[in-house]
Amino acid sequence: MEHPYPDLPDIPPLPLLIPAFQPTISNQQYPAPQAAAQHWRIAAQQTLIDGLRVLRTDHSSGAKELATNAVTTLVRVAEIVGEGLVGEVKAGRDGPALKEEKEEEWWDITRRAGWVMATYGRPSMGAAVTAAIVKGLDRRYLGLRQVLLGEGSRGAGLAVQTGSTKLRNDDDDGKEVVLSAMRNLQSYLRQRVEGVQSQVGVQLRNFLRRKFCRDTDKHSAGQKRVVNILTLSSSSTIRRALITMLQMECKQQEEQSAGERLAVHLKIMESRPLCEGVALARALVSGAETLGYKDYLSIEIASDASVALLARDVDVVLLGADRITDKGDVSNKTGSLAATLCAKGLSDNVTIVAVSELEKVAKPGTMEEHVEEDNDVSELVVAWGDQVDEEIRSEMWQAMVSIRNVYFEWVPAGYIDHYICETGILDVKGISEQSQRVLELEQQAFGGLSTPTK
Repeated sequence: MEHPYPDLPDIPPLPLLIPAFQPTISNQQYPAPQAAAQHWRIAAQQTLIDGLRVLRTDHSSGAKELATNAVTTLVRVAEIVGEGLVGEVKAGRDGPALKEEKEEEWWDITRRAGWVMATYGRPSMGAAVTAAIVKGLDRRYLGLRQVLLGEGSRGAGLAVQTGSTKLRNDDDDGKEVVLSAMRNLQSYLRQRVEGVQSQVGVQLRNFLRRKFCRDTDKHSAGQKRVVNILTLSSSSTIRRALITMLQMECKQQEEQSAGERLAVHLKIMESRPLCEGVALARALVSGAETLGYKDYLSIEIASDASVALLARDVDVVLLGADRITDKGDVSNKTGSLAATLCAKGLSDNVTIVAVSELEKVAKPGTMEEHVEEDNDVSELVVAWGDQVDEEIRSEMWQAMVSIRNVYFEWVPAGYIDHYICETGILDVKGISEQSQRVLELEQQAFGGLSTPTK
C-alpha cells in the first residue's frame, strides 16, 4: 500500500481523525460517520497534514513562530470540525442522544489534532509547540465544563482524576458549546499573534539597567552606557525584546529622566547555513529607521568561524531557546555553545543569559532524550561552488565523506547565569517548577492518546 503522504513517512499511514481509526480514549466508541458527513472530516485531516508540512519545512522561523503556526493549524482544524458537527446538528441527521454528544466529539477530535501536531510537527522545537497547543486546549479557557459523573454513567472525553470531562450543557443541543469553544480558541490565537515578547523586552531592559547603568546619578543623565552583547541566529524573542528595550530608552531620553542611557553594541554571528544572523540585523536596522532608536544601537556581523574574535570584551551573551529542560539546559542554534565557551574564556565577568518565553520549557527529561535535527545538506553545499558540486557527486566522495547540517545544540545549565522570560528572571528551580506544570497540562490535554493503529 502506498503511503498517503510519502514526504512524512514517520506519520502513521492511517486516517488520524476519522472515528473508525481513532485511538481508544474512553469507554465510548463513536459510530462510523455517514458518507455525507465524511467530507468535513477529510478536510480537517488534510488541513492537519498541510500544517505538519509547514512545520517540517520552515527552517527560518524560531520556536515561538512555529508554535504560533501550529496553533493556527489547530484553530483551522477546530473550525472545520466545529462547523461540520454544527451542520449535522442543524440537519438533524442524528438522534437526540448523538446530538448531545457533538460537543464531546468536537473536543476529542480537536485535542487529537493537537496531539498529532505536538508529536509529529517539529520534535526539536516540540516544547514550544506542545506548550502552545495544550494552553489553547485548556478546558476552562474554552468554556468546557468539568463535572463528576456517577458510576455507570456514559461519559465521553478525557478522564480527570475521579471523574470525566463532560462538555454538554443540558439547556442546548451541543452546538452552542462548540461555537463558544471555537470562538475562545480563535481568541487565544489572536493573543499569541500579539505576543508576550514586549514583556520579555521589559524584563531584559530591567536586568541590563540594574547591572550596568547608574539610575540615581543626576550628573550621569543623558550619558550612555554601551553594553557589548554577543548573539546569533534570529530569535524572534530576542529581536522583539531588543526593539522593545531600545524603544524604551528613547522614550526615557525624551522625558529627560535621570540616569545613564542604555545603548547596545550588538555582535552577531552570521549563523550559517541560512545566515539568520543577517536577518536579525536587517530587522533591527529596519526598526531603527521607523522607531527612532538609531543612536542607541550599533551592529557588527562576522562569520561563525570568527566567534573567538566576536566573543572578546563582551558583557553579555544573549541566547535564544528552542527548548529548555527541567534542569535548565538550553537547546539553541548551533554555535551557541561555542559562543558561550569563547565568551567565558575571553571576556572577564561575562554574563550568559537565555532569553525565552516560558512555553519553551519542556516537561521533565534529559538533553539526551530530545531529538537531534539533521537538515538538508544542500543548504551547506550550495555555498561551495559549482566545481565542488561536481566533485562531491563522485563515488569516491560519497564513500568517504559525510556531510551534516545540524541546526541545534545544547548549552548545559552550568554555563547559563540567568533565564529571562515574560515574568522576570528565573533560576533553575523556577525552570524546574515550570517544567512540572507543563507535564501536568500535557497530561490533562492528551491523556490516553497514542499513535493510531489498525
